[in-house]
Amino acid sequence: YQRRVHGYPGNYGFIPQTLGEDGNPMDVLVLSPFPLTFQCLVEVRVVAMLSLVDERGPDSKIIGVPMKEPRMNEIQDLQTLPAHVKSEVENFFLHFKDLEDSQSFCRVNGWEDRPAALSKIKQGHELFFLFGLRMDTAENKIHHLERENTKLTEQVSSLKESVSKLQTQMAKLLAERA
Repeated sequence: YQRRVHGYPGNYGFIPQTLGEDGNPMDVLVLSPFPLTFQCLVEVRVVAMLSLVDERGPDSKIIGVPMKEPRMNEIQDLQTLPAHVKSEVENFFLHFKDLEDSQSFCRVNGWEDRPAALSKIKQGHELFFLFGLRMDTAENKIHHLERENTKLTEQVSSLKESVSKLQTQMAKLLAERA
């Protein structure tokens, strides 16, 4: 998970090997009584999903709790997620872009249950394996071609310099013979 940013109502991160509707890895908010270590991997029990729309389109947030945190055992699904926690999470996402530029916004469309969240994650995995891996492969090929292009450009430059030196030497030799 990425981090527990000041003001976020939980630990904010992403679900590996997924693509969300915005083309980025799917977002997850992990509710926990303590901050998680930056960039750690945590086994999470998915409990719900908050459906949002922002200036770039649909942007759902998966809500989960750490599997091995006994203080979160009673939170199993949307019905067992405390009402105050739902209000806090909803309020946060409703207002977290308020201080950004005038084009930024976030609208809350509502809560969805655990099966809907799991279905959305499955869809995110399918998108990743359908498009994400291909994009990674294409990006790797592009980087390889860019490196090759740089090498070839350097070689052409070196050859031009050699040709220029040879032309200068030839001109001198021709001038001496004349």
